[in-house]
Amino acid sequence: MKFHKKGRHPFRDTPRKRSYILIRQRKEREKFPLFADEIAEGQRTQDEEMADRAVRWTRAEAETRSRHAREWIIVRRMLKLLPDHERHAFLRYYYRVRFPLDGGYMRSVLRTFLDGRLVMLDGEVVAQSHLNFLADRARRILDMDDAELLRRIQSPYATGEYLDLLRAERARRAGL
Repeated sequence: MKFHKKGRHPFRDTPRKRSYILIRQRKEREKFPLFADEIAEGQRTQDEEMADRAVRWTRAEAETRSRHAREWIIVRRMLKLLPDHERHAFLRYYYRVRFPLDGGYMRSVLRTFLDGRLVMLDGEVVAQSHLNFLADRARRILDMDDAELLRRIQSPYATGEYLDLLRAERARRAGL
């Protein structure tokens, strides 16, 4: 199973962050000018703020890594429950479409597969909405009269598979 390894980034104490602390504290005091002295007494120093931010950064980074690890564990369990042919087809689909290599994202796509919004067709996973689109398009082609069919074939916008379907329907109607 492929995944994108998350890099670790240590907290950096920068002059820009320190200046923002001063700006924020000044705005807090200006918000209530009559109580500016009392507000200033309760405000922490830049060093205290930066030390607190470093602790919160480390904790948040550890929580994020734990959450990503839990997502991958859940995805692996869900994949093990699938029959081999469905698991392999799903993984081929997931990597072919180039979804992000993230456990949470893979879990949501896997859930769409389990919910039936992605289906197996000839050993491959396809979106049910795409199959609905193809069926609707085929129905619209069958509902066209001969003049509309000819007009669509001659249109510069009819290309590729759509043009092939139009021509096949015209040939079917002509008895070829």
